[in-house]
Amino acid sequence: MHSNLTGKVCMVTGANRGIGYATSVALARAGAIVTLVGRDPARLESARDAIRRTTGADRIDYLPADLASQAAVRSLAERFRDRHDRLDVLVNNAATISEQRQVTVDGRERTFAVNHLAYFLLTRLLLDLLVAAHGVVVNVAASRHRDAVEGIEDIDSLTGYEMRSAYIRSKLANVSFTLELARRLGASARANSFCPGATATEALMQFARIPPEQWQQRLAQYPSPDTAAEVAMSVITSPGTGRYLEDGVDVTPSPQALDQDLARRLWSRCSALTGLPED
Repeated sequence: MHSNLTGKVCMVTGANRGIGYATSVALARAGAIVTLVGRDPARLESARDAIRRTTGADRIDYLPADLASQAAVRSLAERFRDRHDRLDVLVNNAATISEQRQVTVDGRERTFAVNHLAYFLLTRLLLDLLVAAHGVVVNVAASRHRDAVEGIEDIDSLTGYEMRSAYIRSKLANVSFTLELARRLGASARANSFCPGATATEALMQFARIPPEQWQQRLAQYPSPDTAAEVAMSVITSPGTGRYLEDGVDVTPSPQALDQDLARRLWSRCSALTGLPED
């Protein structure tokens, strides 16, 4: 049983399916006010209606946004502020993976743009609301961040693109950013990340290069997104900051993720790429 979150204002990205949807359901059941974020308005509306039916909660709304676009992320933050004057929980969950290198309207490699720059930009744009509420940022990362042997430097995959490498690089950035954010926030708000593990999601099927016609059969072999949502809820409601979890347990991330000089450089670079001041 999780803590009572009645009246707590929450935002979940990638909320129309998978881990984001399951986490939104769990938050709604705990009494939270939840904003669902995703690209497709129709899918978001369907998800909102399903959550209302499932939980009996009615304080669920949605805001469509293509997180590959920095302008869309900025618009999302502004529209959220039009509706809410506080933010207790931000779950950065939205992610993408692609066989082919794609470039966003901002000129960035799309995997890194969605999986990390959107996390960074949205968090920073809403940080004052989180600090005012003594809230928590939860970034969905991955244990595969340990496999980022090429580091983070080539964020746009200019030296060559490989689907898994691009995804892994973005997940290393997530963990590094979370730890740096926790250091900068101190006691004013919390920042944690976790690996949801091998969960029955389309992203897992894509990463594993499972043919789409086999997805339904293979998905049944993995834990449901509800399992990952349980971990997310634990991270949200438990004390502590600068935490990283795998299998629901606090663990030490990779040496690269712990490299504070690398984290500061990444922060500085992401600030420049998103047009934000460093502080």
